[in-house]
Order: sequence, then structure tokens, then C-alpha cells
Amino acid sequence: MRFVIKAIFWFMVVLLFLPEDAIHKSDSKSAAPIDRSTTTSSVKTSDVIAQVSRLCTEQPGVCERAANALSTIELDTEKGARLALELLLRAADDESVPSEN
Repeated sequence: MRFVIKAIFWFMVVLLFLPEDAIHKSDSKSAAPIDRSTTTSSVKTSDVIAQVSRLCTEQPGVCERAANALSTIELDTEKGARLALELLLRAADDESVPSEN
């Protein structure tokens, strides 16, 4: 199940970077122009990464607190996902058991 969740996540990441015309285009005869917004967003993303790297170099305490906060969020998210999975499995078991009516 964890593999499925990870696969869906990465599939959504890939869809995020695809140009919108490529997703909704039904006619594939004409070549689509290069989407400059994707290139621009990639450049902006690398700029953000560089700024965060600089911030961590200048103020390591901030990055340490942020890492702790992110790990706490990760643990809470994992607990929530497990709870949701348990609820879904219980609901699936309830539906598979035939009623005695």
C-alpha cells in the first residue's frame, strides 16, 4: 500500500511539471510549442533552493528547527495515513461480509 501512495505522489509531481496543453490536448498532429513557464518555474525552484542553502549556512539554528518541525509533521501525517488506511480496510471488510437480512 505504501508503494501505491508513493507512486500516486510521484505521478502527481510529474503531472505538475507537464504543460497544460499536453495534458488536455486531444489533437496530436501539430507539434506543441515549448512551454516557457515550466522552464521558468524550474529556474525559480533552483533559486529558492539556493536561498534556503544560504539561509542554512548563515543561520543553522533556523534550519535545525525547521527540520524538527518537518519531521514532526511527517510523523503526524504518517499516523493520519495509517488511521485512514485502517478505516478504509474496516469499511471494505464490512462491505465484503454478507448481511444476514
